[in-house]
Amino acid sequence: MKLNPLFCDKAVLQCDRPVHVFGTGSGRVSVTFLNETKTVISAGETWCIMLSPHPAGGPYEMEINLDGQIVCLHDLMLGYVFLCAGQSNMQLKMDETSDQFQYEDNSMLRLFTVPRPLLMDTAEYFPQSWVCCEADTGICWSAIPYHFGQMIQRTKNTAIGIISCCKGASVIQSWMDEALLHTSPFVIPDQDRHCDLKLFSAWNPDGYLYHSMFRTVAPYSMCCVIWYQGESNTSPAEAAIYDKLLALLISNWRRDLVDETLPFILVQIHSYAHGAAGWKKLQDAQRKAADAIPNVIFVQNDDLGEPDRIHPVYKLPISRRIARAVRTLI
Repeated sequence: MKLNPLFCDKAVLQCDRPVHVFGTGSGRVSVTFLNETKTVISAGETWCIMLSPHPAGGPYEMEINLDGQIVCLHDLMLGYVFLCAGQSNMQLKMDETSDQFQYEDNSMLRLFTVPRPLLMDTAEYFPQSWVCCEADTGICWSAIPYHFGQMIQRTKNTAIGIISCCKGASVIQSWMDEALLHTSPFVIPDQDRHCDLKLFSAWNPDGYLYHSMFRTVAPYSMCCVIWYQGESNTSPAEAAIYDKLLALLISNWRRDLVDETLPFILVQIHSYAHGAAGWKKLQDAQRKAADAIPNVIFVQNDDLGEPDRIHPVYKLPISRRIARAVRTLI
């Protein structure tokens, strides 16, 4: 039996909500946390135990008995957990930006990076563990999660956990359950899709990143998903239905995260002078989706981008807007 890699030393668990502890394999599993013990007997490939909600605090310890194998986790914090997902502008690393700021160590700001399919990322470092925000872990941090995470941590004075689940040049269809997508009326022929589908075809088949990345973190308990994606879906045909694709993805992820009202923050793609024909229409579709889907907050970005860059190098302005949106939720 195995424990999901998210459950390790230094993990941040979502406060004030039931905590899902999960893994794979069959057998008897017991989890003890804050004087509560729960047990399940798994006869299938996966198992999940739901623990009671607790307020923010820590550090704590957790003991898991995996059919006789004892695992003890240390330095666990109860705080606010955010899933930061999307493509390259959410993924852009600190050393790839030009923001003027002073890097701050902060043991209450912690990051778990979901390993991406290697392919073009073989040189990247993916510690499959939670890391605190310290000078020697700066290489792990993407700019937007770092900046808004620091802002929220200072405001709330409690632990903040960031799960980074991003893949550059990814299309939204790759992040969705292909069975759900293929039974919808929103399947677009390949010839009508953005060129990124072919240029980066290794990770853009329908459902590929859904299974290889997103499903590895579900159903981890969290307070919010922050979604920043769309540049790779700016063909006219895709932009015309992107609001419907977003609605499908949000419903899909809420189902898998076992929270039908889980808040989503949608970050609009920036304005880009050399964008595909559907770029502006997709920006409008993002706003339309946020207006139509319950518990979705729209973060405007079309006035912040550097129009000659596909990857704006100043991430502090949009991070401040994301932080403002987050503060309306917690």
